[in-house]
Amino acid sequence: MLPRTQAYIHTAWRETSPGWLLALAAMLGFRHPATGPLAICDLACGTGYSAALTAASMPSAEVDGFDADAGHIEMAGRLADSAGLGNIRFAAADIRRLAENPPRTYDIVVVHGVLSWVPADVREAIFRFAGAALKDGGIAYLHYACQPGASTFSALNAAMRAAAPGGTPMERLDKTRPLLARMRRGAGLFLAHPQAGTSWDSLANQPDAYIAHELAGDTFEPLSSGDVIAAMAARGCTFAGSATPIENVDRMSLPQDCLAALDGLDRVPLREVLKDIARDQALRRDLYVKNGRPLTPQAHMEALAGLRFRRMADIAGGAVTVQTRVGPVEGAAAIFAPLLDAFAAGDRSFDELQRLQPFSGRPGLLNQSLVLLMEGGLVRPVWPGADTAGARAFNLAVSGYADAPARADAELMGPRPF
Repeated sequence: MLPRTQAYIHTAWRETSPGWLLALAAMLGFRHPATGPLAICDLACGTGYSAALTAASMPSAEVDGFDADAGHIEMAGRLADSAGLGNIRFAAADIRRLAENPPRTYDIVVVHGVLSWVPADVREAIFRFAGAALKDGGIAYLHYACQPGASTFSALNAAMRAAAPGGTPMERLDKTRPLLARMRRGAGLFLAHPQAGTSWDSLANQPDAYIAHELAGDTFEPLSSGDVIAAMAARGCTFAGSATPIENVDRMSLPQDCLAALDGLDRVPLREVLKDIARDQALRRDLYVKNGRPLTPQAHMEALAGLRFRRMADIAGGAVTVQTRVGPVEGAAAIFAPLLDAFAAGDRSFDELQRLQPFSGRPGLLNQSLVLLMEGGLVRPVWPGADTAGARAFNLAVSGYADAPARADAELMGPRPF
């Protein structure tokens, strides 16, 4: 018997897009070796919106979308047909069987909204699939609820399952939400863990289908990042960093009082678990590289030099403030004003930006400054000269969708918000 799950909403995340992932890999010191068209897999693709958007943004790529829900796959197929996408295939599939015989090898495997919401045997199959299906140097993106920040939500999941043991996720949510609303101010869970209350308030404003998927299914298990990293390492996949850019810079993303504890600590699983504790981390977006070997300093500089960036928003005064889980991160105008001003005439390469006075001879400072701007949505990696026909056709096909989360942008190789 399949577990009770909730039909997913249309989603498209910048963090899962090839343009974002390839740029971040280079910024983290890894280079993807592909010289031809990319092969991309969206594992548990839901309604297929994100996978179809990727295919539209990258007409030269070959994209596969798999999901266990035949209804999802039917919706995905209709979307692909309406957009005239010939470079994507959708199939209903059991991940456990796919892991035994992947249909091809991939440059990128995306797994979003799955690991913490499936039984342990399916989770293990996902790890096996990534290890078997990724090409050498290929990138895996794994998104999951993690300890300790999401652990309190296990109690909410238990309440929802108890409210309607044989019910659908939506029925469970309908029965539990008014009870939780009445307990919001006085419940010890929320008093002892204020962040849990804030997170629940934020989640409660999301579409019902999203809340039901996140918290009202048969399985919700916040994972230890150390366990996930070890499981992927056993399958030849090296932890590279986070698709949430700022989490790759400790001094920007951790409480200052916690930094000294990490000095000299090179055991990656332990280091990442301690960082989760420091942030009270609730969600992770891990990046892994198959048989990953960090670039030499010279090769890293060469990989960075070719990256190009586009300013996505204007900001007055030059100073930058980005909100994070541990509080606001401030970027001084002396550094960020000339950096943002450089985009006034258009896109800029890393090589061009490092000639600016604040960054001359300081590529590490420029890399971290771009990380902060990416985190805040002020700049995005850009891939000029892309074929835009597929993106235009996709955007026309979804123009009537009331719930479309984003449009396709070929030069971003991914989604652009409406």
